[in-house]
Amino acid sequence: MVQLQRELPVPIATGERLLSRWEVRALLEDGGCKVLQPDVMHAGGITEVKRIAALADMYYIPIARTTRRPDLHAGGHASSGCDPELPHS
Repeated sequence: MVQLQRELPVPIATGERLLSRWEVRALLEDGGCKVLQPDVMHAGGITEVKRIAALADMYYIPIARTTRRPDLHAGGHASSGCDPELPHS
């Protein structure tokens, strides 16, 4: 993924299948993506996605929320609150 991101002129968004913040950390440290898309279901829940969002923020990588299952859509909305790029009122 890192080599692909370096060679392509367009940003890569990935992270839906990463299972923990440790996998995300390795991806971010190596520069493997420009937009991170953690999945609440795969990443271990809303709390883990909050930790992943904080990690992404340290690398100045924006978060794009994703969820594939309609019954987990509320989790996707809840994880939007983790996005440091979104304004909070």
